[in-house]
Amino acid sequence: MKKGLALVAVILVMASGVCPAKDSPITLLWPPDKTAIKITFGKFQQISVLAGQSTSVCDVVVENLTDKPVPRAYSTVYGNDKNNVRIGEGLLLLSDLNPQRQVKARFQFSSVGIPASLTLSANKGHAGRSRR
Repeated sequence: MKKGLALVAVILVMASGVCPAKDSPITLLWPPDKTAIKITFGKFQQISVLAGQSTSVCDVVVENLTDKPVPRAYSTVYGNDKNNVRIGEGLLLLSDLNPQRQVKARFQFSSVGIPASLTLSANKGHAGRSRR
């Protein structure tokens, strides 16, 4: 049980980025205590709306700041409004992030508005697999 709680604590390492204007990029540094990855989100573009739920996309630049490769990483990205209320989420999937290199990706996000800030919840393990 303690091992499971420790794993949950490691998985839920949080980083926050605040966006002063909705056209400004949002940058997250992970982990916050010893930054290894820098993630910069571009301007969110709304592509659809259905029953008050919108889908937006943006370009993301992920930079590995370490000397070690990151073979696979996935993170849940939560969007918050100006009152820090969660308004949406999306999954950021990355693979083959080489040392001291950048990767550009397209990020899709479902929400009830354009986020003022983002929070990153890094997940351990492999995307699409569940552990028992």
